[in-house]
Amino acid sequence: MKKAFSLILVLVLAATFVLPLVGCGESVEKLVIYNWEEYIDESVLDDFEEYYESKTGKDIQIVYSKFDTNETMLTKIMNGDASIDVMCPSEYAIEKLVKADKIINVKEYFNLEVNNDKNIVSSNYQYLENVDPIIRKKVEETFTTLNLNEYFVPYMWGTLGILYNSLEIDPNEARKLGWGLLWNSDKNSPAYNTVHGQIYMKDSIRDAYAAAVLYAKERGILPEKYSRYTTGQLINCTENDMLKIAEEVLRGQKSELRGYEVDFGKSDLARGVGLVNLAWSGDAIYAIEDLAEEGIELDYFTPDIGANIWFDGWVITKDSKNKEAAMEFINYLCDPMVALSNMLYIGYTAAVDKEVLQENDEVMEFLSEYLAEEYESTTEEFFSSEVRYPDVNSEKFGVMQDFGEKNQTLVTTWERVKSTGDNLGILLSIFGGVVAVWGVLVFIAILSKNKRKKKLVPKT
Repeated sequence: MKKAFSLILVLVLAATFVLPLVGCGESVEKLVIYNWEEYIDESVLDDFEEYYESKTGKDIQIVYSKFDTNETMLTKIMNGDASIDVMCPSEYAIEKLVKADKIINVKEYFNLEVNNDKNIVSSNYQYLENVDPIIRKKVEETFTTLNLNEYFVPYMWGTLGILYNSLEIDPNEARKLGWGLLWNSDKNSPAYNTVHGQIYMKDSIRDAYAAAVLYAKERGILPEKYSRYTTGQLINCTENDMLKIAEEVLRGQKSELRGYEVDFGKSDLARGVGLVNLAWSGDAIYAIEDLAEEGIELDYFTPDIGANIWFDGWVITKDSKNKEAAMEFINYLCDPMVALSNMLYIGYTAAVDKEVLQENDEVMEFLSEYLAEEYESTTEEFFSSEVRYPDVNSEKFGVMQDFGEKNQTLVTTWERVKSTGDNLGILLSIFGGVVAVWGVLVFIAILSKNKRKKKLVPKT
């Protein structure tokens, strides 16, 4: 009897401790987020957990993972290798995900309304109304066969252009050369000998292809039939003639390159290793602003012949186990103060309408103090920057679209380009890997005193 009583007592005591823990575990929701490297102020993730608890009364745990290119993300999602709730692809990747039936129609699922001005109207997710309708109009004009706006909410946007060392290369000369600066194509240029072997290209097939096609147009080597093509039509053309030309010019570029990269190009330019880089505008802004006080002068531009303008946005997967929390997260990111926090941290331009930001007193007060302290700059300069806020409607800019069945052909072409030369592709890969690790560590050390993780909790 004593033994039986003792056993019962042990079980009762165990239940006393275990049951509350089980109940607690069940009350904590989980949100799995898949995003680009260094593409959110990490304090925002912590703040969202507080925001979500205050709004819903529920605790939530964020599981956060990263990808480096759209192609990496697409491979994982298409193969079903990951359980993701919400992620942030680019527009052409979103188009591909829609066609593959991998993401939900958020407009229908959450009963969102869109007025005649393309503004999102929602009583449950009021911050969505802050998204710039100009972006939504550009997306609608580009993707005419399906309404892409119904499947994603814009997050950040920008351009693809050229980042370069403006102490070593004259800005007027750089703009005169245009995309040719990435190919060091003009032997009569004062920068010719300086730039040789000091160029980085993105190890991203779509970005490299866009640059190659526009370079070919700039050099006048495209067949006559392409003369009337818009920028968007050119960078999305997958005809065999265009693919052949792009491969030829990319192969010809190899002898001028220092290597291919995704994340470490800006850090190498910061260290004086490399002078030119195919870059995204947000990376360029981040590097230019944070390195100015180090005596390193960088500049960025989009060539006049044409350039890519892109939009990244949040989508919710069909397999998401927490669609409501995913939508709350997307809504939260559209709060003006949260959008500002992310902009200042990563350098890219938030999809929140800049007029909404300018009309928000809390945003303008914080931004004014921040710019004056960090850069001796003003909010007027911030919002008038052509790099940060280019003309979305300019005919100069084209938006990437899904290549469909031709995408694999392009991937194969890209692999041939990178492997051109006797072991050159292997050597560049090894060199790139070593430099990536070393360069990123050095870059982090340089910028450590400028870390911009400021806790900005929106009012609920």
